[in-house]
Amino acid sequence: FRPSKNKIGTLAQFIAVNESEVSLKPRNLNFIESASLPLVGLTCFQSLFKIGKINSNSKVFINGGSGGVGTFAIQFAKAYGAY
Repeated sequence: FRPSKNKIGTLAQFIAVNESEVSLKPRNLNFIESASLPLVGLTCFQSLFKIGKINSNSKVFINGGSGGVGTFAIQFAKAYGAY
């Protein structure tokens, strides 16, 4: 979780945040699984779009595509139209 203030993450067990920055945990996931999804998604998004600057015509090589970030990266790239 990266709160809007300073966007540096959280290092405490509890933190006060705006209601708009949180969402409900899906019932079919445990707390560990649901806590990992935002970090994996953010890592993937930053890698592909902020650093990699892919577009719909990009060819993307995803090393470790069967891992946590890799499985997201394949889906993100495909949804964006990359090959």
